[in-house]
Amino acid sequence: MKRYFERYKRFLGTIFLLWLFIWIAAKFGFGFGVDRRLFFRVFFWFFWIYLVWEIKIRWPVIYPVIKTLSLKVKDEFTLKTETIKKEIISSSPKIFAGKTGNSLVLTLAVILSLFSFFRQFLKALSRFILQPSILLVFAILGILTDIFVFDFTSDVIILILAGLWVWVVWHYKFKGEVSVSGALVFLIMCPFLLIFKKDLVAEKAANWAYMLLLIGVIQEIWLLRSRND
Repeated sequence: MKRYFERYKRFLGTIFLLWLFIWIAAKFGFGFGVDRRLFFRVFFWFFWIYLVWEIKIRWPVIYPVIKTLSLKVKDEFTLKTETIKKEIISSSPKIFAGKTGNSLVLTLAVILSLFSFFRQFLKALSRFILQPSILLVFAILGILTDIFVFDFTSDVIILILAGLWVWVVWHYKFKGEVSVSGALVFLIMCPFLLIFKKDLVAEKAANWAYMLLLIGVIQEIWLLRSRND
């Protein structure tokens, strides 16, 4: 069974690479008469089979982790609910007396506990998203997506991504050569894009070449000024 699974993974990877090649070729006008949406649907369904198969194989390892996490969350939620319940009762003991009061207290405690867990989840998610490495990936993928995927030009998107790139440059202490190198790559791409009549993509690549070149020059000027001082 393991041998067949490894073959299936290689088969799925081959389908994905073929789809990626067809998608890139279509951007340059080579469609090969293939319906990319149908091709992606086929890959999508094969991927779900792989995912179920992978979970089934690794279930003896996955299940103890899920069980441990669920018990931990359950214990934390129960403790949090009991703490909030005691705080509500202590704040207004007369109002929440009796069976009706106890039911109301329990309902309020559960709602407040869920709200607290949701807020903690958002904080953890924001900390993950705001990691420098994640922002670096977002900046690079965002620029490439703006050039090759979006069929429109937006000054707002360019400013946001440029600001994100400036933050990444500042955090990682990138030299000006990094931004200038990115600008040169986009400039080199422009003639080839024009040959394949991708005027909009070439225009957006030129815009980003100018933007990155501007950022790189400003970095170098700032570096020279700091050295002189």
